Amino acid sequence: MIKNEGKFNYDVIVIGAGHAGCEAALASARNGGRTLLISINMDSIALMPYSSKVGGFGRGQLIREIDVLGGEISKNIDKNYIHIRKIVSTEDPAIETMEAVVDERRYFLSMKEVLENQDNLYLRQGLAVGIEEIGKKYNIYTSDGITYYCKSIVICTGTFLGAKIFWGSNTIEAGRQGEICSKKLLVSLENLGFKFGRLKNYTAPLIDRKSINVKVLEKQSYDRDPQMFSYENIFDGRSQLYSYITNTGKDCTRYILKSINKKAASSCKIKSETTEGCFTIEDKVLKFGDKKDYIIAVLPIGRDTNEVYLKGLETALSEEIQVEMLKKIKSLKCAEITRPGYGVEFNYLLPFQLTSNLESKKFKGIFFAGHINGTNGYQESAAQGIVAGLAAYRRVKNLESIIIRREDGYIGVLISDLVVKGVNEPYRMLVSGNEYSFYHRHDNADIRMLKFIEKLGSKDKAIKIINKYKKRD
Repeated sequence: MIKNEGKFNYDVIVIGAGHAGCEAALASARNGGRTLLISINMDSIALMPYSSKVGGFGRGQLIREIDVLGGEISKNIDKNYIHIRKIVSTEDPAIETMEAVVDERRYFLSMKEVLENQDNLYLRQGLAVGIEEIGKKYNIYTSDGITYYCKSIVICTGTFLGAKIFWGSNTIEAGRQGEICSKKLLVSLENLGFKFGRLKNYTAPLIDRKSINVKVLEKQSYDRDPQMFSYENIFDGRSQLYSYITNTGKDCTRYILKSINKKAASSCKIKSETTEGCFTIEDKVLKFGDKKDYIIAVLPIGRDTNEVYLKGLETALSEEIQVEMLKKIKSLKCAEITRPGYGVEFNYLLPFQLTSNLESKKFKGIFFAGHINGTNGYQESAAQGIVAGLAAYRRVKNLESIIIRREDGYIGVLISDLVVKGVNEPYRMLVSGNEYSFYHRHDNADIRMLKFIEKLGSKDKAIKIINKYKKRD
């Protein structure tokens, strides 16, 4: 075991560099904490394994709140979007927000650059395999034999704890396609007394854009002069890409039902929970058998690639069936799959074990954020990450924690739902789940978060927001 307490001693260590881990690490470092971010793979920081669409009802408001608190997801979206537009609720015109499609590759590179150039923040590739409490500090052990020391830990392991990916009859131990899972860390956390459940999420196939005729698809336009996600940014006039809409059609749904009856859908065999927002196409066909048509969004994933993501066609069927399934969709009958869809099953922390700042009730200084708490979505992860990162740093400095409650915003609703109500299916932030949705608008996030900005000592930002609202009035 390699030990060097001087070199490897930190205030806060963040395990996992997904959307939660990035925000947690930045929040701690930007407030002055000596922070280490450990990632299994330095080339998958802030990766988007699912759709690269961000924002939308409930989730767009989350991004705006994160931005005002000093988060990075909003700025990174503004820097790397390839399609952006305002959306308005048909049920309640007072509810509006933004949604965007980002360039996945550029999003990752931009976030990595921000992390690498952040003062007080250190990055390290490694696989965390154990956590040990020593007095009022913690030791973190990695598979390469290094011991790190810290006062607070933020665990943001995403879908990697005890994870398996599956499609058709294939099952592989992995957190994502092509990436190893984390097994020993799960055992270590269980030995500390943490309780876990199992969940599953799904991805959709990616196809070659050259193999489809976009002229037969419904074009989804972007805003010509859009609002940005960050209150600090304005539109830079860049060119944008269209996304498209199509439908499965009855031939496809019939084929899927026939394939499921042949027991070709491994998702039906996995004993873990999912939710309607995370249903596979085969789940939808089984559950809503009388419905013959389902919407598919054909989304570009970047400017420099021809791959497009088929959002709405998430599946764990075999690759052979996925190929035939596309042939049954008139507008996609010639589509060529570049990457098949698959499911991932993983362990998640039962979040009743956490307080309202995402700290363990049993171990002071251990925080959890992101998918590990049973949520699903980049925005939900980022929101938890910034709360946990701020709380971890403030724990080290013996400062009063920042508690965002339900009445304060979507972040408060999200965390309250997790730690009070608990989770038995992947949690997504929805407007319908927020009893304060009329007040928690997209355009007033900065003034709603003002009291937290002042508590964090960001006087210049607070003055700027107050002056902005004076001008508006």
